Formats: sequence, C-alpha cells, structure tokens
Amino acid sequence: MPHFELLKTLLEESICKFYKNDICLLERKGGMVRMERCVVMRIYYYMQRMLDDDPRFSELKHYNLDGEYNRNGTDPKRIRQNSKNGDIPDVILHRRLSNADNLLIVEFKVRNSTEPRNQNFENDIDKLICATSKDGEFRFFLGVSVVLTPKDKNLRYFQCGKETTLAELKCKV
Repeated sequence: MPHFELLKTLLEESICKFYKNDICLLERKGGMVRMERCVVMRIYYYMQRMLDDDPRFSELKHYNLDGEYNRNGTDPKRIRQNSKNGDIPDVILHRRLSNADNLLIVEFKVRNSTEPRNQNFENDIDKLICATSKDGEFRFFLGVSVVLTPKDKNLRYFQCGKETTLAELKCKV
C-alpha cells in the first residue's frame, strides 16, 4: 500500500515543477480565479508524467489520476450532503468505478498575494473534510488544500475527516 510520503512527494514535486516552468500563469494581474483551471491542469500534467515515467511511483501505476472527475459510478459524485449538483474535485488519484481505493483528493485555490481569500475556500475545506471522513462514502486516504500565489504555496493536509499536521499523518493507506 502506498505510503503518504509518496503521495506528498508526487504533489509537492509537481507543484515545484509548476513554479519552475509556469510561474507566469500566477504572475498575471487580475482574473486569478479564471486562471485556476489552467494552473491545476499544468500541475496535473506534471503529476501524470511522474506517475508514467518516474520509477519512484511505480506502485501507483494501477491508479487513475483524474482532473475534475465528478462521477460516482454513473451518478454525480456527492461528497457533501448539501451538494445539489454533485462535487467536482480538482484532482484525485483513485481507481475508477470503485470507492474502495481512493488515495488522494486535492483542491486548489489560486490568488495573487493582495487578493482576499476566495469565498469558495471554505467550501473546499469542507469538501476535503467530508471526502476523507472514515464514515463517508469515499474515504480518501489523504486530502490536500493547496493555495498558490506568485510568491509561495500553502498546503494543508486532511485525514480521517479532520485537518492534521505532517507529524500526525498516518503512514500507510
């Protein structure tokens, strides 16, 4: 079973590659919310390349990396009870057509350093809490909230339905 360090490394190294190669997407003035999809897709690209090419991630090859995947079988994915039209996670690492092996769910927010927090930020946190809950339908092993600005990144980790520190994270799925 994958170690949480492997998932953390996959995400964090992909973000670092984004900052090295694509920082111009974060440095644009205005329209940050509209840029979020573009930013997420670039990070997704780096994650997929690492899954395909980097031998460190060979044990994750039989999982699917999906962006904006909103299916639970043939129904909309409803992570939160109050979600009328379903929830659309930014990036997930899972096995399609099953909720038995949901590894990673990531929610991104993109903003410039002077903008106030996006009002959907708390919705993302609620989604991660519900998605990682032991009592929920999806039981993702690890949830991560990623806030990106032109100057830095902030990652918050969620496990078992609550925010946790790196020291508290359970080691294995």
